[in-house]
Amino acid sequence: MELLVAQAKADAGEVAGQLNLFQDDFFDGVIMVSDLPGHEALCEHLDRMGKAHVTLCGGLTGPKPAVLADDWIGMRMLLDHLIALKHHRIDYVYRVSRLALSDRRSIFRQMVSESAGEIKGDVLSFERADIDREVFRRILTAPSTRPTALICGSDGLAIEVVALLRELGLKIPDDISVVGYDNVPDTAYWSPPLTTVAQPTDSLCEASLDLLLELTNLSADARTSMRPMRLIPPELVIRASSDFPSLQHIPPA
Repeated sequence: MELLVAQAKADAGEVAGQLNLFQDDFFDGVIMVSDLPGHEALCEHLDRMGKAHVTLCGGLTGPKPAVLADDWIGMRMLLDHLIALKHHRIDYVYRVSRLALSDRRSIFRQMVSESAGEIKGDVLSFERADIDREVFRRILTAPSTRPTALICGSDGLAIEVVALLRELGLKIPDDISVVGYDNVPDTAYWSPPLTTVAQPTDSLCEASLDLLLELTNLSADARTSMRPMRLIPPELVIRASSDFPSLQHIPPA
């Protein structure tokens, strides 16, 4: 059996090149590692080819065979951690172009809605630095909107947010706590080390391979009708970027 591991590209032209590569019938199944826009086109193309495929760790816009970390559990752990630290004004920061971050945004909104007022929180899009810097400046200097903690939809986004907060003269976690998601390897060495949610990488890879092998033994019609999804619990990694909220006034930018 020949398996292919692929990551979709964000650019439409690059996706077209990948589709041309997939014209050759040299593989039995594909594990897709992506949450970028080109992912949809690749999945649809593989369906037309009658090839088994499994999405690993990606945001999904519809039912597809997938093995994912359970973001509901991950977001619940982050919120419970911050609530235990006496944070009740918590905002979520995401990037529209990343599907997984938008999925986590929806989970965050639902959890805030179901908190019966225990949590007050908004979602903040972080796309264009020139606009977002001014939005952050207004939010973080206005007592009525200022959060005491930020949940970033990914660790990569968290490092950008931390840099902006420092430009505004804020100390982490003295003035504001910041937590991320994914536990990329260098987050343990940031200053301060980042509290985050760890993707269970080994379990995800094993489960995705097991699922793909199961799907390759089914007909194309059976695979299309099944669309199985398996969720793997993530783990909370607590580090120094989150702490009890400070009573000190956040300095103006």
